[in-house]
Amino acid sequence: MQSKLDQPLALGYCNVGRVLEVGAGVEGFALGERVVSNGKHAEAVVVRKPLRPHPEGVDDESAAFTVLGAIALQGIRLIQPTLVRRWWSPAWALSGSWPCRS
Repeated sequence: MQSKLDQPLALGYCNVGRVLEVGAGVEGFALGERVVSNGKHAEAVVVRKPLRPHPEGVDDESAAFTVLGAIALQGIRLIQPTLVRRWWSPAWALSGSWPCRS
């Protein structure tokens, strides 16, 4: 582990910038368009497809959190939250544990 700390390391995975080139067969993005993507921090990155177009009126610093927000939302989707159901059982009523959550 200590030897890894002495080596150069590209940190991060959120970038904001403008489209410099559009590859063959890529649709929906134009040269110069502002985008947010999940690639390494660098002056220029190659990504398969930007995560999202960068909305006008949102500064670059704030837009960089788009990827982090997407990761957090995916975590919530994976745990599949549901609404709490409340139901009553006579046995639980005797134990003083009602109403109960399931």
